Amino acid sequence: MYKGKRVVVAMPAYNGSSKIAGVIARTPKIYDRFIVVDDSSTDATPDILRKIKGITVIRHPVNRGYGGAQKTLYKAALRAKCDYVVLLHQDGQYAPADMPQLLDAAIRERADVVLGSRILSGKRVMLRGGVPAYKYYGNRFLTAVENVAFGTKIAEFHTGYRVYSRRALEKINLDRLTDKYYFDSDIILEALKHRLRIAQVPISVHYYENVTAANPITYGFEILFLVFKYLLKGQR
Repeated sequence: MYKGKRVVVAMPAYNGSSKIAGVIARTPKIYDRFIVVDDSSTDATPDILRKIKGITVIRHPVNRGYGGAQKTLYKAALRAKCDYVVLLHQDGQYAPADMPQLLDAAIRERADVVLGSRILSGKRVMLRGGVPAYKYYGNRFLTAVENVAFGTKIAEFHTGYRVYSRRALEKINLDRLTDKYYFDSDIILEALKHRLRIAQVPISVHYYENVTAANPITYGFEILFLVFKYLLKGQR
């Protein structure tokens, strides 16, 4: 329990053998369950996960993608009777030490979604943290497009450090969302549709090049396509 709330940490994993054990070890013990979805990794990730005590591992026999892994995680968290789910990446780019401040924001502001924003920490912090300039400006551009299209004032749509409340996950139809990398924007759009409360907090920046990450050009076009669909139909 964390301040009387049942917390599940949810980690999508794919070929994360170089860093995943260290990230799990550094995660503050403020959770009730730690669930990892191994999305059909082809490296040593399954062997590493088998040796880590105190976590639940669900393996996809076929790779379902970043969004598909999250769907499995959130359904498992609901079955585990969570109050809040923290999405944590395998590669260490989002510091586990920042987790309490995301949960504090969820509890304090009664938020259904909390976004850990690198943008709120400032351009200088992001660039000094190793984020390439093209990714920083690409993030700002796509976020600006989404804010104009959706009528929002979100600092960063493209963060993978988040907290979702049980209420949010029960209201959102996960099966309607994409299995691809733009899942993180797709689920925000669904949260807006249900008028869920969204909070934002600044987080630290620790950027490492991730060979399993989405192609930035493909990802950018997917986000623009999502926006186009929204503007064309007026809804998802």
